[in-house]
Amino acid sequence: MRSIKSKVSSEIIINKSRFIGTLFQVRSEADVSAFLEQIHKEHPGANHNSYAYIMGDFGQIQKATDDGEPNKTAGIPILEILKKNDLTDVLAVVTRYFGGIKLGAGGLIRAYAKTTKALVEQVEFVTKKRIDTYRLVVDYFHSNNIERILRENAISVKPEYLEQVTFLFEIEHDFLPRVVELLQNALNRVINLDLVSSLETY
Repeated sequence: MRSIKSKVSSEIIINKSRFIGTLFQVRSEADVSAFLEQIHKEHPGANHNSYAYIMGDFGQIQKATDDGEPNKTAGIPILEILKKNDLTDVLAVVTRYFGGIKLGAGGLIRAYAKTTKALVEQVEFVTKKRIDTYRLVVDYFHSNNIERILRENAISVKPEYLEQVTFLFEIEHDFLPRVVELLQNALNRVINLDLVSSLETY
């Protein structure tokens, strides 16, 4: 799945009602709460701040809120647009200033979906990456060759020279199988990598 690189906003007017959409990247419920508080401060006179968010590696955390609009006419349409675009770690808020003309359930669904779609169409997407840090211990005889392989394929390499050479290196998770194969060919044996840490980033 993918997320967005940075915050985007857009506005449309439908039958005199203003629909102001804002899309944020979020990593936690705390992020969601902070951005919702920010929206309420920016639009204290708004009639509704309907929203939806998706979080998690597989988009498994989802929530949609109508914020006073008729049931399932605001939050769900917002959420469906996010889902259709295979997004995660995003919060979409659509702020509505009522213009005096009722849109009806169908009209509201279309309006909230259209506002969210306009947001998605202007974002720059980013893909989540998992960065793993590993430890590998080798003898001095193989250290130069191993260091060359790691520097050509890893993100960062930190060697430590004691009785043996210890390499601490960071690598994108998806690239690890290829690098393991190269290392094992260089050492002519099965290697044991110690996983030190993992970090998910964009």
